[in-house]
This record gives sequence, structure tokens and C-alpha cells, in this order.
Amino acid sequence: MNAERDGLEAREARRERWRQAALVVMWTAVLVAIACVLAGLGGLIDRTGVSETVFAACLIALSLIGLAAWTAARAAAPGPDHRRLAGLDGRRDREQRARTSQLLVLPAMLLVTVSIGSLNAARLMAGEREAAVWICALVVPLLVVLPPAMVMGWDGGARKLRRFLEDELTREFRARAMALGFWVLLGSATTLYLVGLWRPAEAVALLPFALWAGGGAAALKFALLHRRAEREAGADG
Repeated sequence: MNAERDGLEAREARRERWRQAALVVMWTAVLVAIACVLAGLGGLIDRTGVSETVFAACLIALSLIGLAAWTAARAAAPGPDHRRLAGLDGRRDREQRARTSQLLVLPAMLLVTVSIGSLNAARLMAGEREAAVWICALVVPLLVVLPPAMVMGWDGGARKLRRFLEDELTREFRARAMALGFWVLLGSATTLYLVGLWRPAEAVALLPFALWAGGGAAALKFALLHRRAEREAGADG
């Protein structure tokens, strides 16, 4: 039974890594394509001198990359091994493992959006006032709260599965993760405050990365603590 579990877990870990990598590539391609479209609508493409042919080719390439990544993610969807492993594990273990995987991937996915928001914040500080620029800049505060909200269990999925995701160990991991996120955010914000004394526009443009770093650090710490606990439990068992 232990040998079967070890084999299933190894195959499932590889499958999940490929699936998460494909999802990161897919969403990155989608977000970059959206950013390109918004930049085109805002006139940025015309000002940089990029031809329409090159612009269209980039959009087509991003679409093909996103489609290929989506196909790879579908191919790496949970299959028979996942169902067999689920039959060996309890519901609590499965739900906590799924939440850990989400928290490991989410910061990387949000980094693309945060980068786009930072660029548009710089454009706002430079005097541009197009609607597309406002939307891209203002969406950052809405997105950077997702990782810490998931760590705290405030999202809809966590509330529905609270009886499987809440225990004493999880609460301890949550406190340690949020403490790290607080200190990362405090250090990042303090650094940007000092930068802003001399370069206020650059400090505002970089502020989305400080918000992302605080929430991302909390999410990664929480997920890594759960992963380490799983490995230690497996070694003891």
C-alpha cells in the first residue's frame, strides 16, 4: 500500500507541476494580450512606431501560446491516478493540498497584472488620462488582496470548505504567514517612502509591487509550511 501511494503521489506531483506551469503560461499570454490591446486603444502603439503588421503578429503569437498552454493544461487534468489517490486520502488532505497548489501559483500569475498596473500608474503620473490607463492602474488594489484573503480563508471557496480547511495547525501556519507578509509589506512600503522623497512618480509606480510582495510572501509562506508538514507526515508515516 505504501509503495502504491508513493508511486501515485510522485506521478500526481509531476502532473500537477505541468498543469500549474501551463496555467501560468496561459494566463500570462492572456494578460499580455489584453495589455497590448489596451495599449493599442490608448494610442501607445502608434507613438512607439510599431507597425500594425507586427502588432497583429504579436497578438496572433500570444493567442497561439495561450491556446497551446490551455491544451496542455487540459491534457494534465486530474485523471485515474488522481481518483485512486483520492480514494486513499481523506477529504481534508485533498482540499488542503488543492488550496496549497493554488497559493503557490497565484502570486506568479498576479505578477503579470501587477506589472501592467505599475506601467499604467506611471502613465497616469505622466499626465495620461485615457480610460484604459485608469482601469489597468485601478485594478491592482483589487487583485493584490486575493492571496492574503485566501490565506485567511475569506474567499468563497474557503468558506464553503471551512470544516476541511480549518484546524489548529492551519491557524498556526496562517499566523506565521501573515506575520511574514506584514513585515515584507512594511519593508517594501518604507523603502518606497524613502524613494518617494526624491522621486515621487517612480515611488507611486512601484507601489503595486510592494502590495504584491506582501500578499505574495504570505501566500507562499503558508503554502510552503503546509508542504513541509505533508512531507514530514509522510516521512513519519
